Amino acid sequence: MPVPDGAVALLGDAHLRDGTEQVRAFVRFVDDLPRDIGTLAILGDLFSVFIGRADLLDAHHRQVIEALRRLRGRGCAVLYVEGNHDFDLARLLSGDACDTVASVALDLDVAGRRVHLAHGDLINRRDRQYRAWRAVSKSRPFLAATSWYSVTFMPSGGSTSRPAAGAGRSSSCPPGSRAAVT
Repeated sequence: MPVPDGAVALLGDAHLRDGTEQVRAFVRFVDDLPRDIGTLAILGDLFSVFIGRADLLDAHHRQVIEALRRLRGRGCAVLYVEGNHDFDLARLLSGDACDTVASVALDLDVAGRRVHLAHGDLINRRDRQYRAWRAVSKSRPFLAATSWYSVTFMPSGGSTSRPAAGAGRSSSCPPGSRAAVT
């Protein structure tokens, strides 16, 4: 997949939670991303839990999605590779807040080189227990069986998040996240 001209910024594992400074910091990070960044690739787990259903979005999800829309609006491509805390995001984000959402990995053409982007949770091929859980938890039957979740178990207001534990802060990205620019 070719990417627009400009640098590619990589970000993964922000694990944003409702009611934390991390969400505001991430929105500022996205809004202040330098104009020479042509692509932002999010390598999973943007939120502690992110399910691709509009009825399960809380205010913090909507704030970040709006920031990603603004970023796309100024011409920066936004790519998302699902992590182990992300479920069925393509139908919610593709063509809206993100240009592309991949369930496992993306291969990009960057400056004449092939770059493979993945969340990394599948790197250990011998972890059969995790791979089995991932296969089940990301399957259509599992997602369909849990579709009653928001009606049955969600507290009033929809949020199930807890305050985040204090995480170290990087000078250029939200606390707890990892970012790199190539």
